[in-house]
Amino acid sequence: MRIANRAAAVLGDRCVICRRDGPPLCPTCAAGALPAPPGPDPPGMAAVHAAWSYEGPGRAVVLALKERGRRGCADPLAAAAAQAVWREGSAADALTFVPARRDDVRRRGFDHGALLAREVGRRLGLEVLPLLSRARPVDDQVGLSATARRENLRGAFISAPAPARIALVDDVVTTGATAAACAAALRRAGTRRVELIVACRTPATY
Repeated sequence: MRIANRAAAVLGDRCVICRRDGPPLCPTCAAGALPAPPGPDPPGMAAVHAAWSYEGPGRAVVLALKERGRRGCADPLAAAAAQAVWREGSAADALTFVPARRDDVRRRGFDHGALLAREVGRRLGLEVLPLLSRARPVDDQVGLSATARRENLRGAFISAPAPARIALVDDVVTTGATAAACAAALRRAGTRRVELIVACRTPATY
């Protein structure tokens, strides 16, 4: 085994799919990622830039980042999301992100949303502004219907004064409830146009 591969194994740098030493998503496995499915945009969004479908490699990398705390997994997710923005074009002047729940940050050791936004911002040459914060605790969204998710997140976010055109970065959009709640908070803080940048998207009816 080459020294580089030995070092990668010690550091835990290996593909989340095939487990080969190297990047968190090797080129071969990345080629199996499916494009994001079409779907209506969440309320309040001027545009949605989504890279992959939330299945297969896309889902595996997101879960490795969020559930196993593998920071390196933000890299392929951000690269894919940035490519979607380059392909479609954006009017955003800056980026912000959906803040993670405090308990999740404590468990994981970092805010995965902030990390992902920084990586996307670096690729797009846009500043990342930590505008949003959680106004109150919310229940876990997993297993909730679209209607229940919207109710769960009503008034859940507040924003610092925000620029007129901004893009919100998140890992996955499912029902769009979180994105819509964040967009509402940003608009109350002065934003006139909100775009959404996500690594993965699931088919949904909003």
